Amino acid sequence: LIIDKELILVPTTCGTGSEVTYGGIVTMKGTGLKTAIIDPVLCANHAVLIPELLSTLPKKIFMHCSVDALGHSMESYLSATRGNDLARAAGYRAVSLILDGYAQMIQSGDAIRPSLMKQFLTASCLGGMAVNNGGAGPVHALAYPLGEVYHMSHGESIYQFLVPVLKHYESKNDGKYLGELKELICRYLRQAGLDDTNAFDGLGVMLNMIYPARRLHEAGMQESDIAPFTANVFAEKQRLLAASYTEFTPQDAERIYRERL
Repeated sequence: LIIDKELILVPTTCGTGSEVTYGGIVTMKGTGLKTAIIDPVLCANHAVLIPELLSTLPKKIFMHCSVDALGHSMESYLSATRGNDLARAAGYRAVSLILDGYAQMIQSGDAIRPSLMKQFLTASCLGGMAVNNGGAGPVHALAYPLGEVYHMSHGESIYQFLVPVLKHYESKNDGKYLGELKELICRYLRQAGLDDTNAFDGLGVMLNMIYPARRLHEAGMQESDIAPFTANVFAEKQRLLAASYTEFTPQDAERIYRERL
């Protein structure tokens, strides 16, 4: 394939970091299912970050996008299959920028948000670099059926499962990289004036103070969806599940879906 044009990408949200990744998602019209496409030609020759383009983002969209970037950064940091120092370096900085921004919003109110857009846009780009190197994991795997069936935005889907999956890891193996993330989270919980006794509980509180997460049943999910969603995830998303920081079973997926229902 000969490419004779340069690709210049200008992000208008602080979420995917797609301007620096070679991945994309295609929704199949016949089934409604999403599939990943991976090709270097999708990565920009030039990425142009313009914070002013984000200044009027509605708060809901801002929140879901920024949590998507947070998910990219944390999952790549913890990836059992592709985690590496490049991913962790970019991811650590992205997490720092995002949580610092949240802490400032909690301390100063939402009026400060437009002044933080450069910070969040930079974090999104770094999160894209992190996930490009380290890959995503079970949080993303669990999220996909919600977008396919109930058209929940990808960022909101990530928001649903990020904290529950981190808490699952903690219950199984509180290892080095998870410990580093917990220390980082606690730093910004303290900055926001929040309880840092448990990092992941505190992270859930922080996120909900910025913009509360709705329950899955509010999006239309039912108890009867849990088994087929789990079966689909384990049939179609093994690439993501293999990256889990600890063992992740169908029973774990069903429990987390039920917990969020």
